[in-house]
Amino acid sequence: MNVAIIIPLYNEEKLIPEIVRRFGAIRQIPGNAAHYEFIFVDDGSVDQTLSCLQQAAQAQNLPGKIISFRRNFGHHNAIQAGLEHCQGDYIVLLDGDLQDPPELIPQLLAAHRDGFDLVYARRLSRKDRLHKKVLPNLFFMLFNVLSPVKLPHNTGIYRSMTREVKDLLLDCPENDKFLLGLMEYPGFKVGFVGYEREERTIGQSKYTLRKSLRLAWQGITAFTTSPLTMMKSVGFAIFAWTLLYVAYIIGKKYIYDFPVSGWATIVAMMAGLFGLNFFFLGIFGEYIAKIVKEVKKRPNYYIKQIIALKQPANDAN
Repeated sequence: MNVAIIIPLYNEEKLIPEIVRRFGAIRQIPGNAAHYEFIFVDDGSVDQTLSCLQQAAQAQNLPGKIISFRRNFGHHNAIQAGLEHCQGDYIVLLDGDLQDPPELIPQLLAAHRDGFDLVYARRLSRKDRLHKKVLPNLFFMLFNVLSPVKLPHNTGIYRSMTREVKDLLLDCPENDKFLLGLMEYPGFKVGFVGYEREERTIGQSKYTLRKSLRLAWQGITAFTTSPLTMMKSVGFAIFAWTLLYVAYIIGKKYIYDFPVSGWATIVAMMAGLFGLNFFFLGIFGEYIAKIVKEVKKRPNYYIKQIIALKQPANDAN
């Protein structure tokens, strides 16, 4: 069994020795007969991640390659680069922060024997900050309500897949890819392996709150037009409420002969409606921006160099 493991990295120089040690150790797990190809993707690190990684990987005789970006192009683009440059019958994706244990990889691969095309590592619990626990759950709930494609709860990027899944994923013509959704879109048979997600012990997460929110919005706009259709519903509701309010004012004036006043109410309503209009324009702008990006067809990343490590043993490709 030839297995490619894709690990995106960004400013992880302090963690490199432990990353290489633990990934190298999975080759020594008893009963593990897989031949591994390690694809490390340096996502434009500005520290010594690349040099440390090259030295440590070569010292450990890790087979595979290091892909170095010219600048930081983002987590999902780093994964895409790894997918485009890997070989192997099975592909494993996981982050390099070691919160997701590499030692779980043999179990993920073993689950494919039951006919699963895609095997998720499902978090049974996680030791993270509060917003890291709450926001992903809110995103999954919102995404699954709005989108016809459903994402499994308590999962991240950690998963294994067959070559067929990888090939179909790379065949998707869109430029602005939301990989989590694209893997679910074809309707593959999926399995799960549970694990306890550990706390990060070295360094800090590079996924800030802002980046997380941007990724969530990218996913929603990539797989549903519900925000656009919801505008129609909200507009109709406001129009209906306005008719009822006008009827109330007319009745108050001509039936009950009450004086009609309320400049403050009118000003507040106008300000609220203007704000709502600008909010809707912002949503339109997001979808238009996605169209512009697709039309431009700019590359998602630029590679500075590819450093070949030891060749994978018994590589059938």
